Amino acid sequence: MAKNRPRRGSPLHLAGAFELFGQSYQIIKRNSEVFIVLFSVGVLLAMWETLGRYVEDEPARDWKAFLINRGFGSNVDTGVFAAGGFMFFISILYALAYLLLTIAVLRASQGQKITLSGLWRELVDRWLWLKLIGAFILVALALIAGFIALIIPGVILIWRLFFVPFVLIDQKTTIEGAFRRSWRMTRGFAWPIYSVIFVAVLLSITNVLPIFGPLIAFVLGAIYTVAPALRYQELKKISA
Repeated sequence: MAKNRPRRGSPLHLAGAFELFGQSYQIIKRNSEVFIVLFSVGVLLAMWETLGRYVEDEPARDWKAFLINRGFGSNVDTGVFAAGGFMFFISILYALAYLLLTIAVLRASQGQKITLSGLWRELVDRWLWLKLIGAFILVALALIAGFIALIIPGVILIWRLFFVPFVLIDQKTTIEGAFRRSWRMTRGFAWPIYSVIFVAVLLSITNVLPIFGPLIAFVLGAIYTVAPALRYQELKKISA
């Protein structure tokens, strides 16, 4: 693994991965109205899983039928709708929220006061949403290929491509340009990036706690959401 090699113009101190937790919390707190909306779909999914754990003797389909009837009325054919339509609807909402959240954490980490209308305008401007989807797919395919070929290339790609979405949004590059710039920015800074990933994984492990594990994991993960963008800002200054 490459060592942390400070470059010309680099700051004297990179925040520790756990230190970013507090910074991320403060940013989310300052923009709480926007983040509450963006986290709403994730909260719904976490509550869904929690309900399934809390009443283990109830068939999962009964909970789906209950929630669908409450949201869409008792005339809905839950047998068909719950099988695919409802989850497809939730998946679309989740994907949209995730794209907006990616922009939100970047802009909030830059000290901007974010709004839902502003995030939406940026998302649809110059087909950014399509570029982000394409970038996410290509990163995923690269990681899969890396892990299939050998584990080590996959591990390296996680680190080197970590900033692709942020570069694409912040520097308004092409997808190819985002890959190239992320690769350059992250060279020599494996541990500062892996440490953020490690803390995020550590927080997600709370999901295994009985009953309320999914909600606890979601809350902790949500609080840490801005950490990758904060790390991006630090390394962006160094590579400038």
